[in-house]
Amino acid sequence: MKKFYFILSLSLMPILTFPQWKWQNPIPAGNPLYAVFFTDPTHGYAAGDAGTILKTTDGGSAWTVHSVGKEVTCSSMFFTDDHTGFITGKKLTDRGVILKTDDAGNT
Repeated sequence: MKKFYFILSLSLMPILTFPQWKWQNPIPAGNPLYAVFFTDPTHGYAAGDAGTILKTTDGGSAWTVHSVGKEVTCSSMFFTDDHTGFITGKKLTDRGVILKTDDAGNT
């Protein structure tokens, strides 16, 4: 019986000692995400279905939600510097779309 408790305590140790992970779905958004890009360790972006674009300025602890319209599915993204980024995707009509930001994702 002691062996059982020892093995049980070893299996629970990672859960108790490494609680950095925090459930985020459906908060801040419940839509599937297909692209993630960090410009540095604290500033990052994620994008996906229904025009959902998420932005973090604290390494992913908190996210703000932006939207480019529910008819757009964002599939990939790339930032050339801290302020300029591009997102590619398609509309519901299967027409391709390229989005650009010059102000770090604010617009």
